[in-house]
Amino acid sequence: MMEFYGDHHVAVVNTGWKEDYDMCTTWEKCKDQGAKEALRSSERSRLAEQKKFTPVWELRRVPPKDWHMPLNHERPQDS
Repeated sequence: MMEFYGDHHVAVVNTGWKEDYDMCTTWEKCKDQGAKEALRSSERSRLAEQKKFTPVWELRRVPPKDWHMPLNHERPQDS
């Protein structure tokens, strides 16, 4: 679901953050076990969805050899 906010008409895709926020505040205020379980379930599904995607960059195992040198902003970076 798309929602629009303010004068800038920024569109935000509803990813369940509002429901998670409401469950979190319910748990913190009332210690409602149902809210706690709903929040835990939502977080588990969010993490499972996140694991489906591969990282954009390959993680380094060791730092670059020249990591201690100042950056050269004129040199084009490897892409």
